[in-house]
Amino acid sequence: MENKQISSFNETTIPTALINFDEYDPQTIDVWENYIPLGGEKQRATQIILDATSPFLIESEKGQGKTLLIHTICKENNIALIEEQVGPGTRKTDLFGSKEINADGTLFNLGIFPRAIEVANHFGHACLYCDEGNTQDPETQKLWNRICDDRKSVFINGKNYKLNPNCKLSIVWTTNPASYVGINSMPEDLRSRFIGEIWKYPTPSQIKKVIDWEKIYINCNNPNVSNGYSQSSQNQVAVPISHEIKELVNDRIFPGLITFIKDIHALRMKGDVEYSLSIRDVNQFFNQFFKNHFDPNSKNALEQTFSQTVLFKFEDPAERELIKVRIQDTFGIKLK
Repeated sequence: MENKQISSFNETTIPTALINFDEYDPQTIDVWENYIPLGGEKQRATQIILDATSPFLIESEKGQGKTLLIHTICKENNIALIEEQVGPGTRKTDLFGSKEINADGTLFNLGIFPRAIEVANHFGHACLYCDEGNTQDPETQKLWNRICDDRKSVFINGKNYKLNPNCKLSIVWTTNPASYVGINSMPEDLRSRFIGEIWKYPTPSQIKKVIDWEKIYINCNNPNVSNGYSQSSQNQVAVPISHEIKELVNDRIFPGLITFIKDIHALRMKGDVEYSLSIRDVNQFFNQFFKNHFDPNSKNALEQTFSQTVLFKFEDPAERELIKVRIQDTFGIKLK
């Protein structure tokens, strides 16, 4: 929440709510798990964000760690992070600011643009990060033009908010492919201001590199470790992994999942289904499988896990039947 102390710039402006800069302090950035690079994307993104010369866009399928990457880069490089949720409901007032009337009178709350500039001027370098930026309406996207070019400024409430000399404001958007529901085309004049990367669908080797199923197993079997396989291992008690589990995962589940994921993605590309499985989905699968495995009241842990973490993702009944067939063909499991 913004500090409701006020300051006025001149007699014609509305008093402006001051910014609580502690919200954006790099030391408070949450990095919820270790980002494992799939290639050289972390190094490239880090350099672009540090340079802060052009806005940067990353397009990829869901669940590939785009948000985690940006959090990690800002945390590691002491860059203040302004993370904003934008979408079809985002309006001009959200971006520039608006008046607010309360018991203390009338205040002007700064929108995303002037607030980001002020945070960058305060810390010396800030990153304005918007996930799914192109879910905004095209006309709203065009309002980003000024802050995304060399002007890096916005005039609002009688003041020109401009980046100070020697200060940097990095702008990063992450988006899903245009085939996703709710995605709008990026206006040509805005896209021309960005540089970017389009991440390909992860390969089997990349999925294996990112998913540490043994660590997930330890977390699920250790009552002192909270959910998520990203927790620090320094206080974990070593939990022996049985030969039976290792054989099941390494010889049956993991190879089968890789084949299954490729098949489902191929169906998505052909338009037969509307969902493809991501790295996030694979992580959820193993996390839930081991929870079911350790639950004494759970029967048929593998079948239950497929129902909870895979079949559940497909909303259309016809698609679910198709996925059931693929699961049976790949794993010999017949789901109800």
